[in-house]
Amino acid sequence: MSKRNDGGNIGKINALLNKNSAGVLVHITDTYFIEESSVNGIIDLPGFARFCSMIDSIRSNHVVIKNKTPVIVLHGGDFLYPSLMSLYFQGRQMVDAMNLCRFNYCTLGNHDFDGGTEMLRTRMSEASFETICANIKNPKRENVLEISDHVICYNSHGPFAAITGVAGKATLRKAKQNGFVTTDAEASLKQIISKIKKNHPKIRYLVVLSHMGNKEDINLKRWLDKNWDGYLCLLGGHDHNEVIRYDKEQPRSILLKGQSNCRTVQIVGIPRHSSLNDGQFARQVIVMGSADLSRYRPEAKIQKMVTQWESELEKHVGKSESKTIIKRFKAGTVLDATELQLRKGSTNFGNFVADCILNFAGCDIVFVNSGHFRGDRKIGNVLRMSDLHHAFVLDKKNTLVNIAMTQKECVRFLRHSYSEEGRGKILQVSKNTLKILQESKPEKKLSVTMLWDMLKTNDDGFTTVLAKSRRTTVGKITSELEKHVIPNSFLFDVIKKSSKNVEYDPAIRASVEKIRTFQRFDSMNY
Repeated sequence: MSKRNDGGNIGKINALLNKNSAGVLVHITDTYFIEESSVNGIIDLPGFARFCSMIDSIRSNHVVIKNKTPVIVLHGGDFLYPSLMSLYFQGRQMVDAMNLCRFNYCTLGNHDFDGGTEMLRTRMSEASFETICANIKNPKRENVLEISDHVICYNSHGPFAAITGVAGKATLRKAKQNGFVTTDAEASLKQIISKIKKNHPKIRYLVVLSHMGNKEDINLKRWLDKNWDGYLCLLGGHDHNEVIRYDKEQPRSILLKGQSNCRTVQIVGIPRHSSLNDGQFARQVIVMGSADLSRYRPEAKIQKMVTQWESELEKHVGKSESKTIIKRFKAGTVLDATELQLRKGSTNFGNFVADCILNFAGCDIVFVNSGHFRGDRKIGNVLRMSDLHHAFVLDKKNTLVNIAMTQKECVRFLRHSYSEEGRGKILQVSKNTLKILQESKPEKKLSVTMLWDMLKTNDDGFTTVLAKSRRTTVGKITSELEKHVIPNSFLFDVIKKSSKNVEYDPAIRASVEKIRTFQRFDSMNY
């Protein structure tokens, strides 16, 4: 796996387009915010207005116009939820933005089912783009969505590529909960590949939109390498981290996974000739970062639309409350609430939130799963209520639960959490957590406070870990632990009231590497 090079990417786009491409793919995934954000004058989230401006620059390129090159804009799923705006507008603002950007195709992600079947039906009926997914079907006897298992792309010379979509375990689970029929990914793709070969034997390019975890994507790429004998471009999402996987042993295929919220944009050129020398396919790829997109002037229509939605949001949230200052930090401080860093390990913002809960609950340890942080942005030295609204989206009445856990169970939580970088199950921890565990015996009972949603939904598998430890079922654990929910524990109020007692701590308290090499854990076989 390799990281991209940020330098000169805007110039590289024109060079790519001048290669007489048969088509151009533009891909983003996991978008929750339409607006841009900046800190200390530097754009952090580029926003949809700049993203649209970039697409327009490709569409208006003289070579694209001259050759009538198709520009196909793709979304890898997770666009309707969750965000502060979607809490009030049920994803209408996102469909509005994607329509104005003229997206062509999307696949479905796990959060697209958050509003339920009827809301998904309503939103997608408003979309001007098509939904593609090979292994999610409509509920029996009901046509909720128009879902294509694959589409064929044409240019002036005829069909040149096929696009399909595939959902991973997390999305399939949510789809099932909403009554959709799900099928095995590889079996579904095998049927589609067979159709393509039979009906369009000259097509050499297969594009797969996936909404899967990293391991699922890597395994899928291996399977596709064996079952598709042309060129493969696997465009992934879900984990919000950037992956470029290109193997010299398989020079005709590439896996590209992007960061969330337009932080990275994958651009792939498909040349007109049907064969490339080894290594040339990888050179058809450009990955744009936030710094690249910040150089584009915001597209006027999108910017106007964003402003209108933000004005509507203020009516619900309250403008004066949003400006309320929670805490002032030392000048120059930048709080890191970006999903990329929160899903690698603890950050200064994660430390602050965990310590506020620690101060409020008076417990030994606090665990907060990074998937609950949804703002995906950097925050300056002045933390306002609006930052909390963006960061956490929902502030339910009973947010926190306090339970007794053994040191052994806490270790299992951390091992489970830090088993995979890039996942929402990565834990933010309160101060001295590792020291407390290091100095405690395996059966020592500790007072642990965490978000009730972590256990109630079991989305990240923490309840399963606890159920296995206590040799019981997930249902029984959930029922028992509900008694320990802290009444009236509004997360925003907890942070607001405790902030004055919490000191700034920039330390990386936990990370994948730190947990893996932590002295006390090395000798633990549990």
